[in-house]
Amino acid sequence: MTHRCSSQRCPFRMWSVLGAALVLWGCSSETGAIPTFPVQGQVRFQGQAAPGAFVVFHPLDPSAQQDVRPTGQAGPDGTFRLTTFDDHDGAPEGDYAVTIEWYKLVGKGADIQRGPNVVPAKYGKPETTPLRFSVRQGKNDLGPLQITR
Repeated sequence: MTHRCSSQRCPFRMWSVLGAALVLWGCSSETGAIPTFPVQGQVRFQGQAAPGAFVVFHPLDPSAQQDVRPTGQAGPDGTFRLTTFDDHDGAPEGDYAVTIEWYKLVGKGADIQRGPNVVPAKYGKPETTPLRFSVRQGKNDLGPLQITR
C-alpha cells in the first residue's frame, strides 16, 4: 500500500520520522555504556552517623572518563549507595579519591536551612582528601568512612 501526502504536515511522515528517531535513540543508549558495580558505605563523623552527608568519587586515572563522578547521599544511619547513571547503579571500575561534605540543617525561626559544612575542608577536595577507594567488579563495601577533625 502506498501512502501519498500533498502537504508538509503529513501525519504519516511525522510518525515515520518520530519512530526512526526513537529506534536510533534506543540503540545509542545501549552502546558505549560504561559498566558500573554496586558500591555502598557509611559516613561517620566524630564516631556518629552523618545523615545527609554527600559523597563524591573522583577518578584518579587521568585516562578515565573525567566527567563521570559517582555520588551518594547518606541516609539517617549514615549509609549510602553510589549512583553514576541510574539510581544506586554503583561506579565504574577504577581507583578514586573520595570527597565528603556534610551541611547540617539548622533552624532559623520557623525555617530550616542548610548550615555550614561541618566536615574539615581537606575532605572536600580530591587533591587533599585522605580517603581513597578502588572499585572492582562485583559488590564493593567501603564500610564506615571515619571522619575526624
